[in-house]
Amino acid sequence: MGQQVNVYRELKFYPGATVSGAPGQGLGRTYYVNNVTGTSGASGLSWRHAMAEPSEAITASETYRALGQGQSADTTNDYIRNTIIIQGTGRYDNPYAAIQAMPLHCNIIGLGDWPCGLGEGMVVIGDWESADDAISNEDNTGDITRGCNLYNLHVSSYAGTGYSAMKVVYMYRSRIEDCWFGQNVAGGAVPINAGIECTGSFSGNLVRHCIIGQRNGSSAPNIGMDMVFSGSGANNLIEDNIIFGTVTGILCTAGTNWEGSVIRNNTIGGILAQCTSYGIVAGTGVLIVNNYITAADPINSAAAGEMIGNIIVDDGTGGTLTEYARS
Repeated sequence: MGQQVNVYRELKFYPGATVSGAPGQGLGRTYYVNNVTGTSGASGLSWRHAMAEPSEAITASETYRALGQGQSADTTNDYIRNTIIIQGTGRYDNPYAAIQAMPLHCNIIGLGDWPCGLGEGMVVIGDWESADDAISNEDNTGDITRGCNLYNLHVSSYAGTGYSAMKVVYMYRSRIEDCWFGQNVAGGAVPINAGIECTGSFSGNLVRHCIIGQRNGSSAPNIGMDMVFSGSGANNLIEDNIIFGTVTGILCTAGTNWEGSVIRNNTIGGILAQCTSYGIVAGTGVLIVNNYITAADPINSAAAGEMIGNIIVDDGTGGTLTEYARS
């Protein structure tokens, strides 16, 4: 039986005193999601009472965060970090529904297999029969996402013109790691726009160890990362990814602010071929370092001194390798 000490006024620690043991989960909550054993309307606070869809957990997380530790009298702490854990239950024929409102200051963790291919056991987000992007923030207040960390998710869009696996307007200070973004084999042969698309600002984000713009069928996204916006692309780190785009790998708006951002150690190309247009179209001030690129125009709009040690396959066949630097 555990022991409990209640302190109502003050607890003093004298020099040399230590505190040991696990601190617990902190102020935030953990929500559990399982679309096989979970139930719509459940609390989500344990696997026994798991919710059925991520959208339910996101709604609960936002409600709890806005209350500040869940206390209706305390509305000042909006920065509690909750965690949503999603059980891997299948493959593309057993997906979780699309997410149209992303949580703020929250971790979304896929508890499943490495999210590539068509195998069972992955956490698959996005129903290929529903005409929508698999993850978006279109229902967020002001279309803004802050501090939303995504891990180990297979994000698969409806196959249709203009859709993307993940489409955001404004995204700040978030981490995207060990995820797959593309279109589904079951959705048909129409290529989607992009693996990841942003239309407003994408700043202060980490994108690492992802496969972006991949296909599970005959068609692949036109663009790996579509970053065409007039806002800021500053202070991002995009590293160690595999980025596919039949037309362009990473497409930024030339002249937009990408100062402090680094694109490094990525493999960028088309599917079984080079990108037909560009490998990277760069914003202003981004450093492009040690990438392997196969494209008709490997690096476009980058200034002298912003390209270091990139390896280019000039002809798209693997026949010509050159270190790429351009003034």
